[in-house]
Amino acid sequence: MVKRMVQRSKPSLGGVALLFLISAACSPADRQFGTGGAGGGGGASSASSSASASSSTSASSSATSSSSAGAGGSGGAGCSDADMDGFTSIACGGKDCADNDVLVYPGELKWYTTPSNGTKSFDYNCDGIEEIQFTGILKCTLPNCDTNSKNWASITPPNCGVTVDYGACQIMGFMCVPVVLGKRVQGCR
Repeated sequence: MVKRMVQRSKPSLGGVALLFLISAACSPADRQFGTGGAGGGGGASSASSSASASSSTSASSSATSSSSAGAGGSGGAGCSDADMDGFTSIACGGKDCADNDVLVYPGELKWYTTPSNGTKSFDYNCDGIEEIQFTGILKCTLPNCDTNSKNWASITPPNCGVTVDYGACQIMGFMCVPVVLGKRVQGCR
């Protein structure tokens, strides 16, 4: 019986560069190295093997391998990046405020019109604040009638996820008047 040894390929330069970029973008609290805890290890590994068969009925093989641990678990039982967005949960000492929603993580720059699936909050960037996207309201007054801006046709900007009329100012004769252009949903992060 001849045993076959599988030779693992070395990590590609692209994979190493990606690991470096992810590692560099995270703070020390977010980087988890080592093999402890759930999800540990996961690093690059390489192995070399040599096998030689002396006859059809006997085989001898030798294998050597070495591995290095890469980005992996947090070292604590049950702590991992559950949504695999690159950030560990706050409960595990990380900065991800909703580790069950891949769209929520520290530094998120996109705006959303519906709350997070993980927290039912609009705090997608985990800064503790539901930041509204559009803050302007229509102020149609003379002598400075701003006809270029499109703002909320309300007294104050709406809350996150709320649909409200928006419009622009228009000069009609000697007056500056608000004109509703449609509805818009307030985005937040």
